[in-house]
Amino acid sequence: TGAASVLQMHRQSMASWCQRRQEFDPWLEVKEAVASLEKQMSKEAKDVALQDITAMKAELDERRGYVLSLEGQVEQQKQSIQAHQQTSAEFEAKLQEASASKVALTTQLEDALKACQDSKTDLEAGLRNIFERVVALVESHQVDSDP
Repeated sequence: TGAASVLQMHRQSMASWCQRRQEFDPWLEVKEAVASLEKQMSKEAKDVALQDITAMKAELDERRGYVLSLEGQVEQQKQSIQAHQQTSAEFEAKLQEASASKVALTTQLEDALKACQDSKTDLEAGLRNIFERVVALVESHQVDSDP
């Protein structure tokens, strides 16, 4: 047990020496300051990174709002185009209907004009016939009445 006692004393002596060394080690204080500074810098870096992330999120939110605004404008344009296309289709249908009606009216007018021309021709022929009969009648009266 003497050896154990010597060993125990040696350990105590080493622990005491280590403790004294720490007390008198000028680098120990520097190491602790560096560790504290690193911890503080790490916290500051995290804070800066968090601020950067927050700023990026705000910018992304702003861009998202802009994109949503553009999407809304695009949707309005699509609706406007669809309404215009519908109006255009309705106008085209009315235009085709008017064109068909014009063709029908033109045909009717041409038929009516031909009927009028035929009637005029018939009327002229009838008047010519009447005139010739009147002339013949007048001439026959003059012949009868001549002494």
